[in-house]
Amino acid sequence: MILILPIEFLFGDQVSLSSLSLAHRQGLLYLTLGTSFLGYFLWYYALGRIEASKVAIFANAQPFLTTVLAVIFLGQGVSATFIVGGLITICGVVLVQFG
Repeated sequence: MILILPIEFLFGDQVSLSSLSLAHRQGLLYLTLGTSFLGYFLWYYALGRIEASKVAIFANAQPFLTTVLAVIFLGQGVSATFIVGGLITICGVVLVQFG
């Protein structure tokens, strides 16, 4: 917020909130609640339950999970490269958790 606040003061009057579509508003809501609030809540909850080194490994699963959500909610396609990369990522996370 500290980094974005000066930009708001410089260019904030150029964007009217009333000009945002429903999709834009839903995107902002998702960024606010989904990635910021819920994401950090789960991160700190996990830090309270397991070792920090094991929690950090889950950051490697973020691109995979993002793509899965894009397939479910946005209808994006899945390639063979994605499947192989996703399986390697999941195997790595499982190995670290149980290794």
